[in-house]
Parts: sequence; C-alpha cells; structure tokens
Amino acid sequence: MKHTCSLQFIACILIVGLFLQSCSGFANTPLNGIEEHYKQLDIQPILDKEFIAEGGHLVSFYQEQEKLKATVHLNYLDEKDKIYDEVNVVVEKGVELSSLAKLDRKMQQKRIQIRFAEEQKGKPKSVVVHKPWLVGGGKEVIAFYGTPGVGKSTLCNSIFQKAVFKSGVSVRTRMTTEKQEYQHEGKLYIDTPGLQDMQMLQQAAAEIKEALKRNKNYRVVFVATLGSGRIQYTDLVTINTIRSAISTPFEYGLVFNKVTKGVRKNIKQTGLNNYMILFNKRPCATVIINKDNEIEDEGNVYLESSNKSRKRLIQFLENLNINEPEPKDSIIFCGNPGVGKSTLCNSIFGRKIFESGVSIRTGMTTKKQEYLYEGKIYIDTPGLADSNTRTETGKQIEEALKKNGNYKIVFVITLKAGRLRPEDIDTIHTVCETIKIPFEYGLVINKISEGVRNQISQKGLSSYLESFKKIPYATVILSMDEEIEDEDNRYFEMNSQNRQSLINFLDQLRSNQIRSSDIERLETVDYKIRAFQMEQERRRIQEENRRIEEEHRRRVAELNARISRLRAEQDDGGCTLF
Repeated sequence: MKHTCSLQFIACILIVGLFLQSCSGFANTPLNGIEEHYKQLDIQPILDKEFIAEGGHLVSFYQEQEKLKATVHLNYLDEKDKIYDEVNVVVEKGVELSSLAKLDRKMQQKRIQIRFAEEQKGKPKSVVVHKPWLVGGGKEVIAFYGTPGVGKSTLCNSIFQKAVFKSGVSVRTRMTTEKQEYQHEGKLYIDTPGLQDMQMLQQAAAEIKEALKRNKNYRVVFVATLGSGRIQYTDLVTINTIRSAISTPFEYGLVFNKVTKGVRKNIKQTGLNNYMILFNKRPCATVIINKDNEIEDEGNVYLESSNKSRKRLIQFLENLNINEPEPKDSIIFCGNPGVGKSTLCNSIFGRKIFESGVSIRTGMTTKKQEYLYEGKIYIDTPGLADSNTRTETGKQIEEALKKNGNYKIVFVITLKAGRLRPEDIDTIHTVCETIKIPFEYGLVINKISEGVRNQISQKGLSSYLESFKKIPYATVILSMDEEIEDEDNRYFEMNSQNRQSLINFLDQLRSNQIRSSDIERLETVDYKIRAFQMEQERRRIQEENRRIEEEHRRRVAELNARISRLRAEQDDGGCTLF
C-alpha cells in the first residue's frame, strides 16, 4: 500500500523531530510495552513470597484493592536497613509471574529492578518486573521499527512463512497497535506499532536504549519505503529522531521495502549514497526488497519461501551487526592493606558487602571483589604491599583493568605522622606504569586526624602531590572516624560528611576508556627491593638539593659582597664596574 500523508502531518512530524533531536535522551520515559495490567495477570504465585531485586534488595508482593503492590526491604542484611510499603509495581506485558517464583536469586536480580525517586534519593519509586529477553538471557532479539504501512508485519511473516502477525490494509489507523513477539528458530522477533507521534518515538527510543544496556544480542531494523524514488519524510524523521535520542553507540540495519523495478534500476545506476547522506548516522547494512504486487494490499499474506527478496532479507539479518551492551562504568579501588578500601566501598553501598576490619600480618582483602551498585561495578582489590601475596595481587589488579570498559581509578592512601608512606607511593607508581594510554585517577587520603588536616590546610596539597610521578586529577581528604576505626564491617553513616565528600569526589572523577590491549603486565618486584631503590633515590635527590642550596647560598653571598664593595667605593667617590 502506498503510504501518503498530508502536508500538515509532515510538518508536525518534522517539528517533533527537531524537538526530539535537541534532547539528549528520554531517561524518564517508560519502556514501550510495560504497563500496570494486574487484572489480566495471575499474581497468586508471587504473593507473600520474598524475591531479590537488582542491587540485592528484598522485595515481597501483595494485593491491595485489586492492585499489585510491593514491600521493599533495602539493605536487609544490615542493621541500618529501611523498609518501604505500598510501592507501585510495573509489569511488562507478557511476563509469566509463575516462572518468577521458580528462578534462583541470581536470575531474580536480573528480572526485578527497583527504580528510585530522583527528588527523594534512596526512596523506591516503583518495582519493575522485566521479561527474560530484555535482561539478556542469551536470546537473540531482532526488533523491527518504522512508520505505519511500511510492511514490518509482512516482512516478519515472510521470515516465519506463516501469518503470525496481522498484516494488510488498515484505514485511518495502524494495523499493528501494540508490540508483538514471536520466537522462530531460536530468535525472538519483535514487531512494533507504527511510530507516528512524539510519545511513540520517545517510547521506542527508551526501549532501544534499555535493551542495548541489558541484552548483548539485540539487533535493530528500521523499515522505510521509497515513494517516487524518494525517502518519505516521515521515515527519515523517525529514524533520525530515534537515533539522535539514544546516546549509546549502536548499529542498525535499514530495509527499503516495496521498491518498484524503476526505482531499483535507478538505484543501480546512481547508488545508495544519495539516500545515505540524509541520515545522521548511516546504517551498517541495507537491503532492498522488491514490491510484490501479488501480496500488496492483501491481508495476512507474505513473500513465498523461494522469493529472492525473502532470501535477501534473511541474509541481511544474518549479517547484521549485533549490538554489544553498553559497558558499565567500573570504579576500581587500589591501595595497600589497611588503608580502608573495603570500608569506603561499604560506605557507598550503605551496607556490608566487602569484609572489612582488622587483620594481623596480611590484608583483610585477599582477592578481588566486585559488586554492582546503582549501575556501576565497584571493584575492591587486595593490597600490593603484602609481600606474601604481591604476585597474585598484581595479577588480580591487572585482570580487573582488562574488562574493556570505562574505568574510574581510585587510589586510597593514609599518612604516617603527617607524611606520605613510601609503600603508598610505590603502589600508585606501579599500577600507573601498567596502563599504557593517557588516563586520569583520583586520590583518597583516608583516616586523617584533625591536626594533620589543619597542617594540610596551611601548607596545601602540592607538597604531597609532587611526590607522585603522575599527579591525580582529583583528591579528597576523609577524616578519621574513631567510632568505626579498627571495628569489623563498619562504615560511614549515610548522612556523614565523609560519605558525602566521597560520593561527590567519585561523581566528579573522570572516566577512562581502557581496553585489555592498553594494559601491560603489572610489575611485582618485592616491596623491600623497591623500598630500598626508592630510599636510594630519595637520598640522591636530597643530596642534589643540598648541593643546589649550598651553591645558591654561595652565589648570594658573593653578590652581597660585590654590592657592599660598590657602595663603599661610591661613598669614597670612586666607581667600580662588575
């Protein structure tokens, strides 16, 4: 069916497109296909049962006035936990709640997500229950997007070789009014409603963005038509608007559907470049599907299995790039035993995740630990200064930096009698040496007494920072908290100044994109040898400084003597030149 629209409608779409392209994203837009629809759900299997949501929070569901509600138990393993009742529940269409009760706790965390209110930090806004495909259960997903009438449903049915999705002519409305899904040969195909207004464009952008974060096998296909050999304005605006609204880098494929012989002949002569330059980002692959007059304007028909266009479509989908999930930011804490890395991490989480406290002769953290919190992976690494575990620790830090992602690198140190400790300087230098690309890191000076803090305030930080070969991008000073010092599994209070300073510091710290190829083997020379070498270097620098100071004093004394002689001769009426 040839798709036409009035000039007024085109103008509206263009205005919407310009508006949306000026936006950076739609973080507050609900996902398409997710809604509250409790009357159609069998909620009995999950009532009065406990589940684990993303972040390790406890959730239990109950029914109130024919609505599904939740009680959210934040930080339930900790005595500082908080319980919130009457939290709204959002369930994606098609979720089988009976299967949720059969999942282990690890899978429950992938399916159940807590959204927090922006205006009241830490308070749950809603509990969202996702379908397995959205959270990336390993299933390959192929999602079709486009304006009404471009033939998305017919293309899908052509792949299935049966009329799974309703297709054909629809007057004044879309044939597909809600998202449809079907599994075929191990893949999940999604047919979406025609995108024809701002709300639907927002929902599509939000859905793709969320899917890219959670599913490593997600393929995006836009379908467009060429009326009179030209790209339809509505198709162009739809693709550019959605593509611009998603900040996450992703690839997409483009299907030019219902192309006549004349237009196809013209494309062969002139090429596709004249069309491609109209897109903000060019598709990674394009396929042309011929117009089939036998099925045009017919209901629930599709291309036959032997049709050349169908074969091209299947080959196009097989060669279409899979979008890797958006890499999560990793915040890696490095430092020596006893500086408080685990305690700082637990302070951020507001609960005990990593073991912390006093450990005799060795560090409390003996192996790399990771925890996902509010969309970021926090990595707590063992201390390098422990000679018994230094080699293994080096391997674990090296491994932590080889995740091919975005890193915020944090070194934690303490001061001894107001002075930097050589082992801390050595650890920072050693780890920095293994990263072979330009990067930034942050420095936490932890457990600082009031007297030392006053000393730093008077002298400034420069006298400390100049000891490092690479100066930190940002530095934060955290005061000694006597109530948690030398106590097991204690951490800063949620409303403490130390915790707030730490969080602000991490927010401002620059992120580094590091690939495994950017990391070299971490040198784990025994600390005593490094300490001896550093002491020798320190003495050499001190001797050099002493020599420079003596030379400076000698030159000053010589100049003063010349000035004195000059003044004496002037008083005698003479004149002597230097």
